[in-house]
Amino acid sequence: MKQLVPLMVVALIVSVSSCKKKDDPRSAVYRTWIIKEMQGTGMDEIAKAELMKSENSVEFTRRGKMIMRMGGEETEGSFEVNETATTITTRANGMTEDYTISNLSESSMTLSDGEMTMNLSAKK
Repeated sequence: MKQLVPLMVVALIVSVSSCKKKDDPRSAVYRTWIIKEMQGTGMDEIAKAELMKSENSVEFTRRGKMIMRMGGEETEGSFEVNETATTITTRANGMTEDYTISNLSESSMTLSDGEMTMNLSAKK
């Protein structure tokens, strides 16, 4: 019996370590994204064109920090993404925004809130 206990412990360790850890869909969100296109923001076309002349980005860190760089200005805030990576809530400058995440991959993501859509591309 004493020989069986260590064998059972080894078998348990091997079986637990061989189980694949389920991929977390949120991991695709945690990176820096370049804002490629914005639609329906309520901005006039001239202001939108001026804004899109520079490289605008938003960074989402694993620790829930958001850094948005737009028009030469940097804004820090926080965010929460749900477990299935289908919604994200951002907080910055006293404002809270809820977005739907679609088309999420390692290289692209779309955020929309009903009035606005942002097409993002992963920064390389």
